[in-house]
This record gives sequence, C-alpha cells and structure tokens, in this order.
Amino acid sequence: MANRSYLYSFDEARTPTHKDLSEWRSFPPLTHLLLVGAAPVPCRSDIWGVEEKIAIRSPAAPARELFEKMIAWLRPQLGESFERDADRALERVCEADAGTHFHLELGEIFELSGYELAQMEDETRYYCDRARRLTTEVENAIEKNLPADALIELLWELDEVSAESLGFYFPGVLYFHLG
Repeated sequence: MANRSYLYSFDEARTPTHKDLSEWRSFPPLTHLLLVGAAPVPCRSDIWGVEEKIAIRSPAAPARELFEKMIAWLRPQLGESFERDADRALERVCEADAGTHFHLELGEIFELSGYELAQMEDETRYYCDRARRLTTEVENAIEKNLPADALIELLWELDEVSAESLGFYFPGVLYFHLG
C-alpha cells in the first residue's frame, strides 16, 4: 500500500465502468475534493471488498463546470508552471468519455492511519462534508473574483489539503487500475 487517494470517473453505461484519473500521495488534494464536492455520497469501495461505505461518489457535470471555472479564475493569477498542469488536468477531467460521476477511493489512507472499518466509514462522511464545504468556498471565491491568495489561505485552513499543490496530477493510469 502506498497511502494514496484515488480518483476515477465512473459511468455504469460504459465498459469498463471506471476510468483512471488521478492519485495523490496522501490525503486528497483540492482537485479530488472539488471533483466529488457537488453532491457527495458515501458509497462502497470498488477497490476494497467490504460492506462499509469508504469511498465517495458525486455527479460529474456540476463538478466539471466548477473545475473549469476555477482554472479560468486562477489562470491569469498564477505563473507558467501552472498552465501546463492545469491544461492537462482539464483535458483529462473533461474528456468526451469522462463519465457521469467522479469516484474517490480513500480506504488506503484510512487503513494506513490505523482506522477500523467503522471509523473509515465515519471518516468518509467527514470527507463528504469537507468536499461539499470546499466546493461552496471555491464557488464563492470565483463569484467574488478574489485573488488566488484567497484559495491558498483556504487550503491552509483545511489541514487535510496540501497548500503546496492544487493536486493537478492526472497520469491516466493509477496504481489501482479499475479499468
């Protein structure tokens, strides 16, 4: 185990149902939470064979729209290094076959933190709430056209999210490949 969160797009109508999007080396970064923040629901893991709901699923369409708005809002405020990563992230998130939902797997992080399954389920509900609140905060920052520093301050307030990176890492093939 590598102590990662895993983000997939999901669509019951396609085969395979999951498409690899992103993984992060620890607690989920801003992009993972934002992409499941529109209407997050705890669900069963598609990696772990357990009954407990230790993953999060959320509709993709509103998340994609907010993700595009966030990048457009940040683009003029951040440097060239942001451009390449943002373009790649947008490309992966908004692909034609990107799916109807985003699916975030958190079980590996929870296990390596020493949680029992019931605690993992509690933590998943906690992350659903965090994702929902983060989504609202990002929407408000974009609407008010706040400077990018406002987002960095927000990230520092959310101790689970790394302020050093927005999490624009979308390699296409993940350690836990579900496709």
